[in-house]
Amino acid sequence: MDSHNIITAEQDPPPEFTPENDPGVEKVPLPMRANIAAIKDAVGIEDVAQDYGQFKPQGAGRLLGRCVSPAHEDRTPSMTIYTDEQRFKCFGIGCGEHGDVLDLVRLVEGCELHEAIVLLSTRYSIELPGRPDSWHRKQERQRPMRDAIEQERIEHIRLLLFRLIWVPWLKRLPPQVREESEVSAWKDSLRMAGMLYAARMDNGKEEW
Repeated sequence: MDSHNIITAEQDPPPEFTPENDPGVEKVPLPMRANIAAIKDAVGIEDVAQDYGQFKPQGAGRLLGRCVSPAHEDRTPSMTIYTDEQRFKCFGIGCGEHGDVLDLVRLVEGCELHEAIVLLSTRYSIELPGRPDSWHRKQERQRPMRDAIEQERIEHIRLLLFRLIWVPWLKRLPPQVREESEVSAWKDSLRMAGMLYAARMDNGKEEW
């Protein structure tokens, strides 16, 4: 480690943080905040850091190791883990990555916040809190509206399928079988539309 990194890592205090002054906390949905709290209560950043690198004690309440950022080729230890504050910071020149245990996972894994929550809850067998009763009541009230919108979407897909796939085929059939085939095709188009819509939902392109 160069002299600048040594002096900075030893003398600089840990980055200040409280939920009240975190600029991103208000952007996190309320149910997710409970999951974040559950993760932070159950696992220490020092344990997670050891999953990704080697960190050794460096004074009271501090661990020092190479930066775990994939974008930082850290040849000498420049990342400090603050065990009391449960924060980390890289003092390497041009890096400066910092944050909490979830930020650490996001940094290494290149994932979103909700993915980091799931990853840590699975890795450390952390039971996440369920959604509040008010959320379930809201979902129940909105169910008829969601079902109606879903049905409209399926019907729209059905109409497109029928026009683009079935109509050209029906026009080539003899007149004596066309009417019966049209009824069957209209029924099949509903089944196909339902399958396509379900696949779209499974791929995460629609969220409620």
